Amino acid sequence: MKHNIKFYIEYFGLPILEYSEEVEESFIQSIRAQHYFIITVIHDQEGNCLFIRDFNKNIGWEFPGGYVGENESPELAAHRIAFDEAGLRIDQLMPICIVKNTFKFNNISIVHEGIAFAALSRDRLKPFSPELNFIYTKTCPHHSAYQNEAIFNSAQLYLVNKFYNLAFNEIECVRGNYFRNIFDKKIVKCLSKITSDKIFNKIVRLIKPNPNTILDISCGDSSNIVNLQNVYPNALCVGNDMNWESIKNIKKYNKNVIFTNFDMNYLPFKKKIDVIIFKNTLHHIKETSQLELINNLAVVSNQLIIMDVLDPKQSSLLAKIWNFYYRKFLNDQGNTFLGLNNFHSLIEKSCKNKKIKFGEVSTIKGVYMYSSIEDLK
Repeated sequence: MKHNIKFYIEYFGLPILEYSEEVEESFIQSIRAQHYFIITVIHDQEGNCLFIRDFNKNIGWEFPGGYVGENESPELAAHRIAFDEAGLRIDQLMPICIVKNTFKFNNISIVHEGIAFAALSRDRLKPFSPELNFIYTKTCPHHSAYQNEAIFNSAQLYLVNKFYNLAFNEIECVRGNYFRNIFDKKIVKCLSKITSDKIFNKIVRLIKPNPNTILDISCGDSSNIVNLQNVYPNALCVGNDMNWESIKNIKKYNKNVIFTNFDMNYLPFKKKIDVIIFKNTLHHIKETSQLELINNLAVVSNQLIIMDVLDPKQSSLLAKIWNFYYRKFLNDQGNTFLGLNNFHSLIEKSCKNKKIKFGEVSTIKGVYMYSSIEDLK
């Protein structure tokens, strides 16, 4: 948890909200062993935010939140708590602030530190407890608990310019194809391991020596970021995907890898990432958005590695069969494939005044085009 907080403070430049209160001894004793927590401002597509009031606690309106388990990441805790407290699935998590609460009794002082997220839910609210009252609102209600009003204000700064460009159908496909994804994970991925290894080795060769930070911006259920952590043990490695269900399907984990769930259309980084990997995602992005997204990724990285499969129509019969399998069996939604010339042209238009290297990797799944983009020295 502390690892994640440090990452969000350093790279997102999150504000720190501090709160102090004198409490009774019984309260101090009850919280002594619990120090890290999450708070989630769950919002809908109209910008309404969910508040909960627990009449058993009698402390006012608050956001869903709770403590992070010993072997749990804050992102995983946020998804768990949203479902446990409100019966809602959330599609993305954007960190909005760090929260520090100091509780004092006599000479005892205990600091609880946590992360507040904003998260979108498209689910229908289903209250399941008569002791809880739920409201969706665009204003902060009176009698809000602790720092919830300040957290709400931080969320508004994010939501005011929020637009919803997520491929929701992609998320639903992963959620709805459980058994097909298990088949793909257990059998097909094993058969195509030689392709995965070939692509991974190419990425390793492209990465400049001794990176301090590596971000796989759309990691899906690939273990590449975990394997990169093994190759670069001193680097901060982050795997991100808009679909948390995909991250949960990653076979291997490494406690030093941070897995995040923010929307890559929003890149509020205050500090550059050494290496950003953007693999197998370009053909899922609308043509009208591809250029801007690549440009934004290049701005926040010292090195951007883009890799995507060549348009199957211009590739081998075997590549067409693989594409048919992904589209018809796994319901893959990506269809904005590029030819080689269009790929080169897109990168060059997106990344002017950059050092660009192009290449291809031939696999049984087809030709993978790649580009390594660096700042000019």
